[in-house]
Amino acid sequence: MGTLNGKVVLVGGYDGTDDVSNACAWDGATWTQSNVQGPSARGAHAMSAL
Repeated sequence: MGTLNGKVVLVGGYDGTDDVSNACAWDGATWTQSNVQGPSARGAHAMSAL
């Protein structure tokens, strides 16, 4: 999870059964799933914004 263009971006994670590879953005009110190709499904990863 990190920040980008004033939004919080979440990439990947764990859905309780499997690692997932989706990307979602939080604008302070709503989560929106992004239609972008990201890295393969993974868990226990990290992200940082400069």
